Amino acid sequence: MNKGFVLSFSAVLLIIVLVMFAVFYSGKNIREEQNILGMYSIEKAGFVADDIESDFNRLLETSVDVNKGVSFTELRFRDKLPADINKMQLIDLKNFIDGNYSVQQNASINLDINKLIDGNTELRFSNNLQYDYNYGVVNSVFFRNYLGDTNIISYVIDININDTSIAVIPWTWNPAGDINVTLRFTDYNVSNKVSYTGILESGVENIYQWNYSGIAGDSFYIRVGGLETNKKALQIINSIDDPNSVAVIDFNALMPTSSGNLIWYYDADLNYVQSDVSVNRKIELGRA
Repeated sequence: MNKGFVLSFSAVLLIIVLVMFAVFYSGKNIREEQNILGMYSIEKAGFVADDIESDFNRLLETSVDVNKGVSFTELRFRDKLPADINKMQLIDLKNFIDGNYSVQQNASINLDINKLIDGNTELRFSNNLQYDYNYGVVNSVFFRNYLGDTNIISYVIDININDTSIAVIPWTWNPAGDINVTLRFTDYNVSNKVSYTGILESGVENIYQWNYSGIAGDSFYIRVGGLETNKKALQIINSIDDPNSVAVIDFNALMPTSSGNLIWYYDADLNYVQSDVSVNRKIELGRA
């Protein structure tokens, strides 16, 4: 009788242990699956944000490269004045992302692009530099520090225009200045071609102007130096009357390297929510 009791008790104890192990491993598998799903949701949010940022960059067209060295950092911008694409198509992109794309991703996605659809797209840097593309009546780009001094040491500016200038008004190079500028300009009039490296005074406005007719304002301008409240700034303006006249611009700006990451982004807000994962950030283009 005692032997039978011992066998029965051992069998019951074994079953209890097996049930406990089954419950433990079942819970462990559920927890692991939840962790995997949580990690996937976080990764997916990052992929979605990257996808949207890529669409922004293709639509707004501005190309930015940053080469960050130990002592100096070089920024390179490539663009067109006017742009190939109507930048107001940002509204169509926003409507698609807020609507169709959100449904496809089974997430809540909202874009705030109000600061980019007012005739000016602002591309900002974490060190307060800013690249503004004005796509209003006059097309222009304005590279500046919105707090004052860009701290740029030198500019290398390349411009090519598919039109024929009839006159040119150069700025005055100043060997006693404090900012180095290399200017290379070409259009269909080889007589007005420029390829020169010199020095300018950064605290004053220096204007190089090409006229394309005798009509006032039918011109192309490059402004370097003290512009409005900005020092060592650069503005490039295409006010040529012919809408088919396109200026391809490419300029490098060299500045001392500062500590920490340099981040550049469009001044628009991306808000993404899916389950318990949320992303709230600017439309980031890169970091160095």
